[in-house]
Amino acid sequence: MLGESVLAVVIGVAGVSWQATSALTALGGFVVASSLWWIYFDFLDSSVFGRGLVSGLVFTYAHFPVVAGIATTGVGVRLAILSAGNESRYDEVGWVCAAGIALCMMGLAAIQLATPPTLFDIDVWLRLATAALALALVPAALVVEPLTIVWVLALAVAAQVGFELRGHESHHVSTNRTRSIARK
Repeated sequence: MLGESVLAVVIGVAGVSWQATSALTALGGFVVASSLWWIYFDFLDSSVFGRGLVSGLVFTYAHFPVVAGIATTGVGVRLAILSAGNESRYDEVGWVCAAGIALCMMGLAAIQLATPPTLFDIDVWLRLATAALALALVPAALVVEPLTIVWVLALAVAAQVGFELRGHESHHVSTNRTRSIARK
């Protein structure tokens, strides 16, 4: 779905009048998509299926808001690019991207909750905080440009990736292993 969202944005904005603001919005959308990809594929524990029926069901069904959120975010980024490209009828659509991120982050938090041993670890709180920020941006879309909303969300999810990269032991181990191999 992440790849499809990026592809839909690229195809959908082929006829946009590209300016610095539309290119900056597209870059912010790419940061959002890349960060969501990284969070999903690098930080979620898919071994939950062997841990019980309830965890497996939560893991499975929590993917619906993740997928719906990613698709909504892709549409929101596309509309934000159109707005930045002087399509004034899209000036108040930043809420679409914010709602998509909120939905996706709530789904990712639910998936994280289904992967014990710790229930409310820092990863869950990061996802919930990002969802809360995105929800706070929904009403702000009436007065804030979509470009700004996209970049606030891009910085929030990219910061989450950076924090998790720094905090997860498996990343430190692989980084140290790479450094020791490079020294030899």
